[in-house]
Amino acid sequence: MPYLPTLLSQVLVAFTIEVDNAFEQRMPNFTSSGKTIPPGSVWLTSLAMWSNFLRYVPDEGVRVEDLAGAAGSIGGMERWGYIRVHRDPNGAPRPPATKGFGTSGGLKADSVIRPTDAGRRARDVWRSVLPEVESRWEARFDGLDHLHGALRVIADQFGIDVHYLPVVNGPLFTVADLPSQPEPATPLSASLSQVLLGFTLDYESSADVSLPIAANVVRVLGDDPVRVSDLPELAGIAKEAVSWSLTYLGKGGIVEVGPDPSGKRGKAVSLTPLGARAREAYHRRVAEIEDAWRERFGTGAVEGLKGALDALFAPGNGGRPRLAGGLEPHGGGWRARKPYRTQTDAMLADPASGLPHHPMVLHRGGFPDGS
Repeated sequence: MPYLPTLLSQVLVAFTIEVDNAFEQRMPNFTSSGKTIPPGSVWLTSLAMWSNFLRYVPDEGVRVEDLAGAAGSIGGMERWGYIRVHRDPNGAPRPPATKGFGTSGGLKADSVIRPTDAGRRARDVWRSVLPEVESRWEARFDGLDHLHGALRVIADQFGIDVHYLPVVNGPLFTVADLPSQPEPATPLSASLSQVLLGFTLDYESSADVSLPIAANVVRVLGDDPVRVSDLPELAGIAKEAVSWSLTYLGKGGIVEVGPDPSGKRGKAVSLTPLGARAREAYHRRVAEIEDAWRERFGTGAVEGLKGALDALFAPGNGGRPRLAGGLEPHGGGWRARKPYRTQTDAMLADPASGLPHHPMVLHRGGFPDGS
């Protein structure tokens, strides 16, 4: 059976993509619309940006200092049309940010973030599509209540109050410090994220390479060069996430990138001796943490959770894995177009090999495969 973090990750990514696809269909946006910009539209972002940022922004606004843990998202969410930033509580909004994701441009701790009209609409759409997709999963999968219960057995012992994984920040995770918000129900994406984040933090307490980079990129590399253009399909992450990862790994001496030895155009990448040790460390460390969790939470709890997750990959009607049931984008969706169509087809054909082994949540919009 695959590693626990792999199962958690692939189920979380599949759930997220289905939610994101539903959001794209209902929210006016200029990602899917091409040159035409519908009134009140936004640039599409993923469930992570709703869960980690927009759900904390009420109509009356929130001070920047109260969202310090999500400060890196402010520039993007402003530029993409969801919020406006006011330099003081009663002042006019500052000019929208045009580049960068930080808090530059005169942004102070007492600046106030307020949703735009489009941001309020997006907030309503997110609140409706999350339970709708969860209802689809309840109809598609037997035993989803069992999965919820198995997740809560472990998640409730962590006390990690997140609703989605935070953005990957350099080599390791940075956990966002966000205000606690009681919810009427915990979405499946939140329970999956809490358990996966707990595992990831345990892993990264003694790791030199973050679990997202190790599980996706380092895992599929070896001594022989691999074409960089092949990595998105091998790793299950977008080419932008591959590029971001290789930049970090190259600076750390973990990979070597050079011309394709076959003489074809493009680059190829291989592990250095340090990288080979990092790959071995990934497998060893994940196995050690699973053993530690069996002692900590009980073998029954860990194996029960793995079994509940693994069951979602079982074939459904027609023989296709049931987990693929919600991964098909609508005809005009961005995941139905190049260059992402190849990735989508790989996920549909075999989620176990086509989905990432860990979400790669970047500031590009929070999509779980780094798109």
